[in-house]
Amino acid sequence: MEEKERQGWFVRRMGRRVLAGTLIGAAVGTALGVLAGLLIFQPGSRAVCGPTVAGLVFGVLFALVLSGMSALGSPPPGQEPEDPGRPDRDVPGFTRDERL
Repeated sequence: MEEKERQGWFVRRMGRRVLAGTLIGAAVGTALGVLAGLLIFQPGSRAVCGPTVAGLVFGVLFALVLSGMSALGSPPPGQEPEDPGRPDRDVPGFTRDERL
């Protein structure tokens, strides 16, 4: 697989995971923020907006970190973009074969 194809594969994988993480993090963070705001402050007051926004921001940032880190891992077996073989043989003088 060529370098551009490999990069395209990684960008697609990263993009899908980051988008899903952002949407899920926004939903979960907002829900937890609303719940915390309703439990701490009087329901219907304007003070509920603070924890809601804080939950949204924290949820999105936390999900972005997790989804970005998960995209860096190895793909499932059989879905690898290429078999690297022995990349050290591509650079003459970089390494030498072991002798028995």
